[in-house]
Amino acid sequence: MSEQTPTASIGDLVTAKPGRSRVFEKFGVDYCCRGSQTLEAACAADGKDLAAILGALPYGARLQVHQGLYSGWRHQLEGALVRQGQRAQ
Repeated sequence: MSEQTPTASIGDLVTAKPGRSRVFEKFGVDYCCRGSQTLEAACAADGKDLAAILGALPYGARLQVHQGLYSGWRHQLEGALVRQGQRAQ
């Protein structure tokens, strides 16, 4: 199974690439208490946009997380979301 599938657990996604935690924070997905849930189930339960989150995960995966500090993630993530929105139109 690919790490990025909707059926992967949120905890596994973050464990594999800790920078993904920033994506989940941006979208309001609980990766701590709901870490055992699949991304698909968590999005369905909370009405989150699964496609947008999946589209942003590659950017979060590239982030280096050091002592809670991050650099440029917001700009990268917002740029990715804009590009994804343009493709959807």
